[in-house]
Amino acid sequence: MYHFISEDSPFCALKAKVTPSQRLRDKPHLPWVYIDKSTASVFCGHCTCMAGLGEVCSHVAALLLKVETGVKLGLTVKSSTSQACEWNKAFRKDIQPATVADSHAILKGARKKTVTSVSGTGKAPLPDDAVLLTLKQACPDAVFFDTIYPIGDDGEDTDSAEEEERCETYPQTLTSISDPEFSGDLTKRCTDVWSRYQCSELQVANLERRTLSQSVCPLWFEHRKGRITGTKAHSVVHRRETTDPCNLIRQIVGYVSMICLS
Repeated sequence: MYHFISEDSPFCALKAKVTPSQRLRDKPHLPWVYIDKSTASVFCGHCTCMAGLGEVCSHVAALLLKVETGVKLGLTVKSSTSQACEWNKAFRKDIQPATVADSHAILKGARKKTVTSVSGTGKAPLPDDAVLLTLKQACPDAVFFDTIYPIGDDGEDTDSAEEEERCETYPQTLTSISDPEFSGDLTKRCTDVWSRYQCSELQVANLERRTLSQSVCPLWFEHRKGRITGTKAHSVVHRRETTDPCNLIRQIVGYVSMICLS
């Protein structure tokens, strides 16, 4: 605490509460000092402790030390936010408002093209094999590559041999045998696919081992596309008549976007 006393007085008063060094729970001591305003010299001092009766004690010294430390660290300087309208001194009134699209050309952003990014969720579609190969070259031991189909190590596009190895490792995905341009008998098409689709016990075991993390595994979402799982069957049975079936069809088929025609 600080007191200016008066304009005519050559001294000012400082007062503080100092915690005893040996008995922290005791009542704090109350030292005070008179300081010369012009020379900053101590005129007199006093403290409520026993040594303070002689006007010299460590608590008075602690008071003076804290004041000196506060000044050296700049703790006594008034902050700019405490001064009236300090933030308006650097305000430029000649700036005209503009939209974000127009501001991009003014700011001259460093980004010249769209940067391809991979979402952290397993539901997001996987990027091209060329992008995955580049990522594997940068960090070949990443756990991410254990959750997807095998990626080649030669830095080139996946060839037919690697495609066959992928089919031998995991069951074939239903999206890989789909034909977007098919316009014939859908029932016959489904029967043909069902009769030709086969998977071995080893493929099933490999897929189960790789998709234990489920929702954080992209491979888990890839093999769920087109399949009527228990969750999807529950959604079909309990669908309300007022609910748009497009979202349900999109969920079953695995499309990111689609147009439903009534």
